[in-house]
Order: sequence, then C-alpha cells, then structure tokens
Amino acid sequence: MGDIRYEDSQEVWEEKTAAKALNVAADDLLSNLRFLSGALFSFEYKSDQRLVGTATDGEKYYYKSTKIITLFKDNYNYLLRAYLHSVLHCLFLHPWLRGDRDMRIWNIACDIAAEYTMDKMDIDAIKRPLSLIRKRIYDEFDSEGKVVAAVPVYRYLFGLPPQQLDSLEKEFFTDDHVFWPKEEKLTDDQVIMKNKWQDIGKQTEQKKHRSGDEDDDGDISLSKQIRAAKSRRSYRKFLKDFMVMREELKTDPDEFDIGLYMYGLSLYKNMPLIEPLETKEEKRVRDFVVVVDTSYSTSGELVKGFLNETFRLLTEEDSFFREGRVHVIQADDKVRSDNVIKRVDEIDALFDNFEIRGGGNTDFRPAFTYVDELVENGAFEELGGLLYFTDGRGIYPQKQPRYKTAFLYLESYDKEQVPPWAIQLMLDDEEFRMNTSKR
Repeated sequence: MGDIRYEDSQEVWEEKTAAKALNVAADDLLSNLRFLSGALFSFEYKSDQRLVGTATDGEKYYYKSTKIITLFKDNYNYLLRAYLHSVLHCLFLHPWLRGDRDMRIWNIACDIAAEYTMDKMDIDAIKRPLSLIRKRIYDEFDSEGKVVAAVPVYRYLFGLPPQQLDSLEKEFFTDDHVFWPKEEKLTDDQVIMKNKWQDIGKQTEQKKHRSGDEDDDGDISLSKQIRAAKSRRSYRKFLKDFMVMREELKTDPDEFDIGLYMYGLSLYKNMPLIEPLETKEEKRVRDFVVVVDTSYSTSGELVKGFLNETFRLLTEEDSFFREGRVHVIQADDKVRSDNVIKRVDEIDALFDNFEIRGGGNTDFRPAFTYVDELVENGAFEELGGLLYFTDGRGIYPQKQPRYKTAFLYLESYDKEQVPPWAIQLMLDDEEFRMNTSKR
C-alpha cells in the first residue's frame, strides 16, 4: 500500500460506485422498457470530474462520480430520468443532426423532445409533476397534433424572445451536450457513431413492433421520433435510386489485365501490348427532371432550399456526369419556365438569377405533358426520372408516364389522391429552410 495515496483510492472507489449505480439504473429502466435493451446498455461509463452532471457522445456516458452517488441515494427518480434522457437523445440522433442550426436553440429543442417523451410515458419510476411551463408548451404542441421532435420544436423556438428561451432552457436542461459535434460536417468517427444508433433505433422499433406494446402517449411519441430520425437520411438514398447506369469515360481497374500489360512493356520496351479499358459502367445522374410546384402555397424560400440541397447532393462526390442535363421546371397550372443545366458550374448561375414564377392553382398534368413532349423530341439521351416538389394539393395525371416519377412533400397530404404508380416521399422542410443560403 506504500505508494497508493488515500485520495487516489477514494477517487477510484467513487468511480466504481457511480458506475454500479448507473448499471442499477439501467436495469430498473429495462424492467419497464424491455424493447430498449439495446439502447440502455450501449454506453461505456467514464468518469469526468469537470462535469457538473452527465453527458454523452453516443459511445460513452460521462459523469461526475459524486453527483451520481448523491442522486442514487437522495433522488433516484431523477437519476433514472437523466440516464433515459441521454439514451433518447442518441435514439433520436440529436447529437448528429444539428447541421448549421443555431447550437443553443437546437440543444433546447432536443431537451424538450426527450423530456416530452418521458413525461408522456406511463411509468411510475420516472414520473414527475408537470410544471406550469411544461404543461403550457405541451398543450400547445398537442393541440397542433404534430410529432414533438427536435426539428419542429426548433422551428417553434426559433422565433421566441430571449427571455422565453432562457426560461425553457432552464426548465428542460438535464445533461450537458458538450461532447456533441461542434462542426456542421461530421467526422468519420461521428458518422460511424450515428450509424450505430440508427441501427439501434431500427432494432428498438422491431422489438416494439413484435411486442405490440404501444399503449401510452410516451411510447407512441418515442416510436414516431425514431421513425422521424430515420426519415431524415432518406433523401440522399432516394436520389441514388434515380441514378442510371451509364458508360462514363474512366479507367476500369476490374477489366485491366496487369500481366499482359507488363508483358507488353518487357517485350516492346516502352510500348505496352494492350491499353487499359477506358470506360466503366457507373451510376451517375445523366438526364433528370425537377419540377417545382410554384403555386401560391409553396414559398420561394422552400423552393430555393430544395433546389440547393438537391444539387448539392447531385454534385458531391463526383456524382454528376460531365455533360449531364437537368431540367428545372417551374409549374402551377401551367409550365412557367424550364432552365436546362448541362454542367455543374451552371448551377450557381441558376441560383444567381432564380425567380419564382407562377402562383396559381396546382395542376400536375401540364408538367407531365411538357416532359412527354421533350422525350418524344429526343431532348433526353436517357431520362433517369422526374421529381415533383409540391405541397400535394392539385390534380394528378391518371396515366403512368414512361419514366420514374416521385412526388416529394413537405407536409401532410391526401395519400388517397396520389396515383398508385407514383413514388411518394415526405421531406423535412426545416432542412431546406436552413440551407437556402448555402451550397
């Protein structure tokens, strides 16, 4: 024992005792929330004496040992809530979805979403009396019938005066978000952690579905938020489905016989016997149509944001053909304009001079008639598909076109009115509102 100081042994004892307390808390939560088994035990525990309370980065659960021990003895209910609060943050992908949003308001929105879910759960172990602040804001959200998830809550908070934000921040603060990503672009490790929690969320939903247990408002809110987090990554994947196979001028290493190549060099000095194949079949967007519903109900801000994000995804990682053609069509009850982009550098020019044209009622049919005429006239070498960005309120064509078609919606729409051949995708308008000034 000669070289071991009492202070060190006390610190180690506190760390181990706090970790045991957290394990007990996770076990007790599991007894009430069996479907959360994968989420509740996904953290590694790590003491961090700089913290006032607790924090997580998705991999580790950080804590101040003395704080956990005190809560375990004196306020076990709060310890359970604090632990579940951090688990819900990760299940809902809160740490990795901020993007370029205001960090403080995003943190408040995430805390409200997590606390709302717990306050709606019918579980005695985590129940707490609702303060007047909570009751008022919950009633306001519930009256609108929307999912109380981080994005819509953020939108609600964004216009509030500073004094009200201060009050909400103090009321809903539970854990520290100091280990959440600070930059808009995630690092490779952060992407891996996000994907891990996406998988955990999927497994949680499957367990919940198999159990058939979704009786109270909290369980329903939890399921909706997991699904909402999942849908946020769908647009990128969705665009990939519209890519077409096309021969692009590029060396194909899979078709290159290095043995024959080297034999030619040895036989003829500097002249190889064969040349590597210079073409490779790759998935790239070639000919593409984006139709924007410019009826009065679709704002110019959202249209620009949608186009901005769409072209950002099309052009990143060399996903755009050297001579691709993208028709950007504006239409309400008539086709108002058609801007053709043939090169990546023309995208910026489009945004520099972009104006919303239209404002009448929505009739989807004229746009399809116009695109059909373009197809007949040979305007496309290979049309990969058509995306129709709309609020969904309009007259749909009954006949299925010869090309893939998808309607992209930003809000609730009447699914019964959509023809069965059309692909449908719900988008998050907050994503496009926040990206209108960035490419």
